[in-house]
Amino acid sequence: MEWLEVKVFLKEVPEDWSYLISVLHDLGCPNSRIVDDPPQMIGCFPDLPGVQNSIEELRLKSEPVGCERIETSRIADQDWVEVFRAHFKRKEIGDRLVIVPSWDKDEVENVRIPIYLDPGQAFGTGDHPTTQMCLELLQQLDVKGKNVADIGCGSGILGIAALKLGANQVTGFDIEEASVVVANENAAKNDVKVQFFQGDHPTCLQSQAPFDIIFSNIISATLINFSRHIPPLLASGGCWITSGVIPDNFPEVSHAAEQCGFVLQTYREQDGWTAAIFQLK
Repeated sequence: MEWLEVKVFLKEVPEDWSYLISVLHDLGCPNSRIVDDPPQMIGCFPDLPGVQNSIEELRLKSEPVGCERIETSRIADQDWVEVFRAHFKRKEIGDRLVIVPSWDKDEVENVRIPIYLDPGQAFGTGDHPTTQMCLELLQQLDVKGKNVADIGCGSGILGIAALKLGANQVTGFDIEEASVVVANENAAKNDVKVQFFQGDHPTCLQSQAPFDIIFSNIISATLINFSRHIPPLLASGGCWITSGVIPDNFPEVSHAAEQCGFVLQTYREQDGWTAAIFQLK
């Protein structure tokens, strides 16, 4: 299969990239990359019948945020894999974890817990600041024996890390079928049992609740919409780890969480993104 790399060039860096991230995601591109100079959003679509319709829709939806032009180029599938592998290297995160590409066979230091990963078409390699901060915040919590959920599991990296850090049970869902497939494959690579399934709303976790910790590494608008559905899923004093939010939007996310009974415990910023731990009163 060939791919179409799509570059959306903007007149200036937008105040909030999350709108374009969401547009690309909804059109079938779960991964995207941001470049500030010149300002552009880059993603890839499978070069299949109907892809030009998706690109035209992307053009129309990008115009309100200052889209100047869209450029496309074809990438052979094999080239795509090799380029990805060339850039995805093992990465130490926090004091205890190291993300290791599944094809990296070198030994891992005993002081580090390895998370073997092959993201495929799913979001989450540990390279993005939002994922890094979630993993760092997770290491600050006492995970042993806890029940954990991941809303928007992507590659499964957060749930797998939670289990390897001692969680009792982990479940997670994603709206993208490809992400669920990749997440379950990554769980198998790490020899851990996680229940990853396809879903689009926190209420699909009700049968597995209550949870002690819930992850939500998703855009701010979705966090705000989901906020009132999180408390019924948490045990008393449970934690909600959020990320995927730019600093300008965090006050709205924090306000929505506080309105639902949460107290902000920890806040972090990294490379234009935020992450936080909210605790249920």
